Amino acid sequence: MSLNRIVRKAALVADWAAGAALFVVFAALLAQTFMRYALRSPLSTSQEMAMIAFMWFVFWLAGTTISLREHIRFDVFYNLLSEQWQRVTSILVNLFYLAIFVWAMRATWEYFVFLEFEKTASLAISYQIAFFTYFVFFAVFPLKIVLAVLSLLGRDWREYL
Repeated sequence: MSLNRIVRKAALVADWAAGAALFVVFAALLAQTFMRYALRSPLSTSQEMAMIAFMWFVFWLAGTTISLREHIRFDVFYNLLSEQWQRVTSILVNLFYLAIFVWAMRATWEYFVFLEFEKTASLAISYQIAFFTYFVFFAVFPLKIVLAVLSLLGRDWREYL
């Protein structure tokens, strides 16, 4: 099996996982609405389930599926620059992001270890599980940044602007 095929399959699995998380958000909100207004007996867990699933959806997509070019960026001044300066600016900004991630890594890991002992209020699941995709994002996103910088330093750098 070729590397391109493996990457495409992994991207498809990541997309389906994000879709499943979004479905859980929708189902939890529907269940809460039905229970609250039709049966007059609100669920205590559905809001928490929807919040956790939404967090999983956002951080999973940001870390695995969405490319750096698809992330929100303020490019008003960036678009006024020549291609060479866009390249330099992209490299510097990505290195700045990477520095922030490296700087925050230790504190983030310590917080992740601390979360082992904390549980959510309604579902009583570990916050490590609830915030797991944040830590996936925190591990994968710097790798994306490194790949972007290497791509911008390569011969075909115009493709990555």
